[in-house]
Amino acid sequence: LLCHRGAVDAVACAFDGTYLATGGMDGFVKVWDCRTWRAVKELRLSGRAPVSLAFSQTGRIAVTCAKSVEIYESAKKLKAFQPYLSHKLDGSHATNSVFRPFEDVLLVGHALGVDSILVPGAGEASYDAIDGDDPYRSKKGRKTAVVRGLLDKLPIETITLQGAGFVGTVERDAAAADKERRALEEDANAALSKRIKEKKKTRGRSKLKAKLKKRMKNVVSKETQLLKEKLA
Repeated sequence: LLCHRGAVDAVACAFDGTYLATGGMDGFVKVWDCRTWRAVKELRLSGRAPVSLAFSQTGRIAVTCAKSVEIYESAKKLKAFQPYLSHKLDGSHATNSVFRPFEDVLLVGHALGVDSILVPGAGEASYDAIDGDDPYRSKKGRKTAVVRGLLDKLPIETITLQGAGFVGTVERDAAAADKERRALEEDANAALSKRIKEKKKTRGRSKLKAKLKKRMKNVVSKETQLLKEKLA
């Protein structure tokens, strides 16, 4: 598409994809119909060249030059010296401009920072929260939107439920299921305790000393004879 006689500096497309705006070094701003690729409007800037173009959600178009910003009511109402709003930049050169979605605000970036311009009627008044355009979405809502976006990309044949026996079953009572689980745990613990044999622990007594003591019981000595006589 041959838009301008010189280089093209700025390009912007409307939110609905109907119109395309182009700005060139020749000082012209043209609005093209994307369905027929014909120019529907043409604006000539006197001695200026646009550096940035921006469409709002309601069709407002912002034409940003080096030291000024002009906002026009719609793409079909581009008329020279008849802007909807205009804003002058003091001592700085503009580089870019963009409308904030769902708000009547235009942000203009320049060499010294950013200017925020109030543009009545620029933002969409009602948003569609179902399609994921909710600007006040919470953290949980953002995670849900990401999951839904991933599921929409997957083929429906690849989404299945875990376990073949899950479908067609009735969920049991939670208290009864808990009672049955506890009974099974008690039976398992009882069976395990029968297998374990208790061991006699002789702490502080060595095995060698116990064996020698047992052997000395059968040895006949003077001390054992005297003890037997006293006991008799």
